[in-house]
Amino acid sequence: MYIKRFNFNNLYNFLANASSSEGYKHTDVAKQKMVKRLEDKSNHPFWGKHHDAKAKSFISKPGLLNPMFGKTHSEETKKIMRSKKVKYPNGVGIYGLDNHLIKSFYCASDLAIYLNVSKVTVSKFIGNGLVFKGKYSLKVNPFNE
Repeated sequence: MYIKRFNFNNLYNFLANASSSEGYKHTDVAKQKMVKRLEDKSNHPFWGKHHDAKAKSFISKPGLLNPMFGKTHSEETKKIMRSKKVKYPNGVGIYGLDNHLIKSFYCASDLAIYLNVSKVTVSKFIGNGLVFKGKYSLKVNPFNE
């Protein structure tokens, strides 16, 4: 506790709590060095290693230790999280071969459920411009202003 008596505004490279980096802000140069060092994933210190069951038990927070235990996200929060995750912000749709929109969907997952196919199938048809079931085109909806 002796170290906490110092005024840290006047010291260089010191933190109030020696066992924590809380409050420290990396410089832009330091951030770039970290990014460059880990561009090659094999340089990462944990590369090729795995946590054993004991280590995983220490990391996981079961029951009351988990901050979300007994809680659920509100519908508004779920909507925000979903919007951040969606690949096609304007949605996707089923189009006729004459390029008219038949039905629009919020995301590819919704379209996959509607068609009773996997999300991978929907993505392949969207990405490759293939004709679905010989009469439909699955496309990203155009930008709406």
